[in-house]
Amino acid sequence: FFLMLAAPWIWWMHVAGANRLSGWRAQAALVSRLLLAGVFSAALAEPRAVRKSDSLSVVYALDLSDSMGQAISDKAIQWIQKTVVRKPEKDEAGLVVFGRDAAVELPPRSTFPLEAIQSRIDRDGTDIARGLGLAAAMLPEGNQGRVVLISDGNETEESAASVLDQFH
Repeated sequence: FFLMLAAPWIWWMHVAGANRLSGWRAQAALVSRLLLAGVFSAALAEPRAVRKSDSLSVVYALDLSDSMGQAISDKAIQWIQKTVVRKPEKDEAGLVVFGRDAAVELPPRSTFPLEAIQSRIDRDGTDIARGLGLAAAMLPEGNQGRVVLISDGNETEESAASVLDQFH
């Protein structure tokens, strides 16, 4: 927009008489010069249209390893279903389950038809980094996103700190 500082100079050159045109031609030349300076200024400013969505996508990352136990996993699934029911209609929810490996149980969507966990994963280890990485990859780019981690925190595989550094 610094190019717009040239507009007073363009007008002054018109008034000072450097322009040898007369009447309507002089006015047309002034207007076209000012419009040209404005167009160049706008082009150099690189205008962009930014579209922002008010929808929130939440992906739950649920630890199903043996260290969690079946009773705690069942309570976690009940809690997830209870919180999903209370979400606004425009928001989305998804579920990633993990143990030694990770799987997408439900991608983010406005409905959450979870009846039972269908994904088969190795439960003899806990790779929180893999679960968080897959959950983050499932977040739609156009929406605001959140990842909710449900785990006992006992890691047997890669450290989750390496993945958490990427979320900054």
